[in-house]
Amino acid sequence: MKIILNTVTSIWFLLLIQLVIAYEWLGAGIEKLRSGTFPDTMSKTLTAFQGKNPHDWYVHSILTFASAHAGTFGSLVQWGEVLTGLGLALTALLFATGPSGNFKSIIILVGIFSCLVAAFLSLNFLLAAGWMNPSTEGLNLLMLLIELILLVFWVRILKIA
Repeated sequence: MKIILNTVTSIWFLLLIQLVIAYEWLGAGIEKLRSGTFPDTMSKTLTAFQGKNPHDWYVHSILTFASAHAGTFGSLVQWGEVLTGLGLALTALLFATGPSGNFKSIIILVGIFSCLVAAFLSLNFLLAAGWMNPSTEGLNLLMLLIELILLVFWVRILKIA
């Protein structure tokens, strides 16, 4: 039995997947904001990430820098997650309405940017904490792969538009 998805079905499927990823980023970011203590605990978290991390280059470059600026880094992470989730959700929902002209191009560019930031966040968390737990590694690797697929989708849509 051969299953063939047409282009419209594929686009709807990718937009649905993007909404799920948006939900994850938005939920994680809002949870950090609601706690009110996330930036204050970032120093302790970064120390744990450095522990037995097998990625020496990552520990010595990124984590060491982030540890020196833990509060600022924590604020950037929580707001980055919220804004990434919003960007992914809004671009999926707005693109589904069938925009045209300049508005369509803006949505596509925001979609590309949101996917890039999401992939950056996933990659960093994978390198920082993936070694601590197989499920953490697997989930962040899966999210990174999905975000890269979505990025390719948005770039291809930009070429068509």
